[in-house]
Amino acid sequence: MLIRRAEVWGHGLADVRIAGGRIAEINLITRDSPALMQVDAGGAALLPGLHDHHIHLAGLAVRAASVWCGPPEVESGEALAARLAAHPGTGWLRGIGYHESVMGLPDAKALDALVPGRPLRMQHRSGRMWLLNSAALGELLGRADAPPGLERENGRFTGRLFDDDQWLQTALGSAPPGFADISADLARHGVTGITDMSPRNDAVIAAHFAAQHRSAELQQNAWLAGSLSLADAAPQGWQLGPAKLHLHEAALPDFAETAAFIAAAHAQQRSVAIHCVTEVELVFSLAALESAGASRGDRIEHASIASPELVERIAGLGLAVCVQPHFIAERGDAYRRDVEPRHQGD
Repeated sequence: MLIRRAEVWGHGLADVRIAGGRIAEINLITRDSPALMQVDAGGAALLPGLHDHHIHLAGLAVRAASVWCGPPEVESGEALAARLAAHPGTGWLRGIGYHESVMGLPDAKALDALVPGRPLRMQHRSGRMWLLNSAALGELLGRADAPPGLERENGRFTGRLFDDDQWLQTALGSAPPGFADISADLARHGVTGITDMSPRNDAVIAAHFAAQHRSAELQQNAWLAGSLSLADAAPQGWQLGPAKLHLHEAALPDFAETAAFIAAAHAQQRSVAIHCVTEVELVFSLAALESAGASRGDRIEHASIASPELVERIAGLGLAVCVQPHFIAERGDAYRRDVEPRHQGD
């Protein structure tokens, strides 16, 4: 391939010849090369491919087939009813992005008034809860026993399902979605590599990534974070990424088991990524890392609430942080002073 008239760092306006997947020449190439595919950059900047270090590819793929049910597009029960009614049919209807500011936390009966006779599952935007109507409850409970996360009131199921995605997927017999559309969209934005951070990634999802890569539906180079068992799968079209822990403050795992998980990941030559969105979760994570021993590449995902004292502990352990914007806004000086210099280029 020959990319003509691109702005290249350190070279100004230049032509770039690519051979064997690598840059072979950067210059003003005047000789004609009719055998090469040529692209005229028109003076635009030529950059290396971008890498998204925290993405949930399957979640993005299914989002395209879902109905958005929360603010700012949907801010009332009437607006939600209209949005759902705009998607007629008889099969499952999947909603996402719901927030209780729309109409509280509706039970199955309230959702029946919005979508009668058709199974509806609507996800709270926190990702921690599904809201099910009566048709959805009937179908799911006809396939699997009720899980602990399915709320009861006065002996009846409310339709509120907490932190039990695995049960829902099993009951639905869900298969991983195709990645073609979302992968093409990422490529259009210059993303050539991704790290999928879904904590339940295992050999099954690894095989799906491999198949998507073979069929060219997945265009990006992929690293998979996930369970310890992922290390037993043969990387084909993907590479092994961090071991992922997703903490829930209301049900923290056993501390000794968590430290053992970290040590086992390090024994697999893998770093550890720990999802922390509360201060309690962060304190627990840092204590576990201090107990097991931190390794280069270990990271905290989000660190939504972090006091200066906890930032100091993060820096002392040499951890990377996948931060949320308000973390930088509130803790910016301490973060830039103590954490960023340690991980430039990580």
